[in-house]
Amino acid sequence: MVQELLDKGLIGQEETLSHPQRHVITRAVGANPRLELDYLALDLVPNDVLLLCSDGLYSEIGPDQILSILTAADDCDTGASRLLEAVLSGPAKDNVTVNVIAVEQG
Repeated sequence: MVQELLDKGLIGQEETLSHPQRHVITRAVGANPRLELDYLALDLVPNDVLLLCSDGLYSEIGPDQILSILTAADDCDTGASRLLEAVLSGPAKDNVTVNVIAVEQG
């Protein structure tokens, strides 16, 4: 719901982190027989790293800590594990999903 408000320009990026309806889900895989996908085309190059995660990650640890953890990790599995550890070592308030993907040569 909050993403839809942001997309329509009704709230700003900063407001999304504290909006009272930030956990309201308007779409989910399997909830509807007709699957609706959001996608973004990116120009990726070797050594780019993608982080796909739920709000359970970024609502608990900030972007600087996420970057620090991923930069220090030797590989994607280690990075993902350390991100999960960082969230779960505190009073995690939500479930967390983390996928770290490295773009390799051709």
